[in-house]
Amino acid sequence: MRRFTARIPDPERWPFWLFVTLCIKVLTLGVLLSTHGPDHNGAGRLGLFWGDTPGYFVPIESLLENGNYTPDLRMPGYGALYLLVRLVSTPPGTYDVIIILQVLLAAWSMYVLSRLTYRLSGSRAVFLITLVTYAVSISVQWYDIMLMTESFVTSALILFLDRYHTWHRARDPKALLIAGCWLTWAIFLKPVLAPVAGIVLLGIWISRSGRTGLLRDAFIFLLPLIVIDGAWMARNWGHHHQLIPLTRTLFVSEDHPDPKLAASRFVLAFGGDIVWWVDPQAELRFFNVGNDQIPGQTNATSIHLPERIMTSAYDLDSLAALSQRILLLKDPSLPAETVERASAEINAELDRYRIAFITEHPIQYHVQSRWLALVRFLKQSGNPIAYRLTFAEMPFPLKVIKLFHIALHWCTILLGVIGAVFWWRGSTVRGFVVVPVLLVPFGLLIFPLVLRFSEHRYFVPFIPFLLIAAVVGLHSRFFKHTSVP
Repeated sequence: MRRFTARIPDPERWPFWLFVTLCIKVLTLGVLLSTHGPDHNGAGRLGLFWGDTPGYFVPIESLLENGNYTPDLRMPGYGALYLLVRLVSTPPGTYDVIIILQVLLAAWSMYVLSRLTYRLSGSRAVFLITLVTYAVSISVQWYDIMLMTESFVTSALILFLDRYHTWHRARDPKALLIAGCWLTWAIFLKPVLAPVAGIVLLGIWISRSGRTGLLRDAFIFLLPLIVIDGAWMARNWGHHHQLIPLTRTLFVSEDHPDPKLAASRFVLAFGGDIVWWVDPQAELRFFNVGNDQIPGQTNATSIHLPERIMTSAYDLDSLAALSQRILLLKDPSLPAETVERASAEINAELDRYRIAFITEHPIQYHVQSRWLALVRFLKQSGNPIAYRLTFAEMPFPLKVIKLFHIALHWCTILLGVIGAVFWWRGSTVRGFVVVPVLLVPFGLLIFPLVLRFSEHRYFVPFIPFLLIAAVVGLHSRFFKHTSVP
């Protein structure tokens, strides 16, 4: 084993390893595009559109056209980069440039992640295991070709942790400032990451060298967030006369009268699945709000809602009648005024049903719904959206690949949690270790338990932290630990 690891090129030789990771990313990009093909609805030749994609780009187009960032349901972390590219290009070429930037940054962050585990463990074997494991994770690689925030936010989090480690090792204020910049961008890409800043402040406090040093380091780290988010808050105050530090809604359809939002809130209340585009039996499809559900073409009647959710305000028949009313509103011949008026009535009815459920079933709402979301969140293994066929329809080679990714998913979670415990218990310098260790439970729990969301893509940005905890934690427990911290 030592002979083999001795032949591994020095992990600090970044030009060599960057070339390797670029080759991996380009190869992966080619494979994914050849098997799935680009989405030719204007997404360019390299990328794939997703349902939420326009929400990031339409406000920027509005800004360029009339100087107004609207609709402003998304923080401009993804849109800002799109704006820079858009100033020197036009769609769909703009989308291709975004994909190229995602792939380039993902290649760099793949190397940085592997190098970080090497610096933490002192083991070239750990470096190589990290690199190979991360390279074959379909859950990570898939989003490099998606015009969504997951690729950039995953890379930004890796680069943030690397700079925070550099600061912890060398006490270089510039490294801490850069770490703050990467995390600020990550928050603007995905606002739910805002509590991560608090985790870092905890790490700085543990590492403190006197009160003055603590305040200075905390200020340096928070400076990018204070400046950029301060500007965003000032903008929001001018437009909405409200103090909005992050985003003003969890749902991109907040300003639309479509019943989909009210139906989603009702389904989330009892722990149902709202990811209608992945699971054909998702409870949300009962209400005929899926984009593919139209009169004469719907599977709503095949979806069974649990008896436990019924209340004195509604029963299964009234819910089915409401679902049919929603379906009828999709008739394109209906006047817009009729649709808007009927949608408002349906939304009000769904809100009453949701309140009735919360009132009559508080345990289900506060406990069971979150537990169901957590189970669903963790069980979405092997990236369900990256495979177009059901498991039964897959040819044998694809079944083997799918099973491999399922096994990798569960190994990443289980070994990541176990490794985090070992790493924390065995660490003597916890000012750094507290950050990746706490990001493991944070990533696993924040979406399903706090927001009740269970979509697979929300899991992706935390895969690097599970991987770091697994390889470094287990190495520190069972092998000689020669890392800096």
